[in-house]
Amino acid sequence: MQLRQILCNRCGVQIEVGRATCPVCGGRAGTVFSEAAPLSSIPKASTHRHGGEQLSIQDSIEKARESANHSVILSLLGLFPVLGFILAPFSIFLAVRATRTLKSCEVEDGRGVATAGIIIGALALLAQISYLMLVMSSGQSLLKLF
Repeated sequence: MQLRQILCNRCGVQIEVGRATCPVCGGRAGTVFSEAAPLSSIPKASTHRHGGEQLSIQDSIEKARESANHSVILSLLGLFPVLGFILAPFSIFLAVRATRTLKSCEVEDGRGVATAGIIIGALALLAQISYLMLVMSSGQSLLKLF
């Protein structure tokens, strides 16, 4: 899938739509909602340290988007009984981490998916707690219900 490109208002470098800042000069390029209106400039983009290796901002954005997608998948799998006690909290963790990364890089694209991962993960966790309460109130063993 080829993404459309826009030009930085300060240095003229092509920028992926969805990014609010230029990765080269740090100039504001608008947002997803307004590509034409540049805002005040921010400091030059830097690299982040992650696990002993240098990651560029673009790499961290892509990893955050992947984490957001994975969080939705894991939160949906977290709706299955017993398995959800592990998957639902992990999906919420991935989604929150992705949201923080995307917000710090001022990228709108992917934050909705991360928010969906948080909400579905919370619902899956709530379903697991309800399931556990149902099993405890029935007086049966978990193994007998499978």
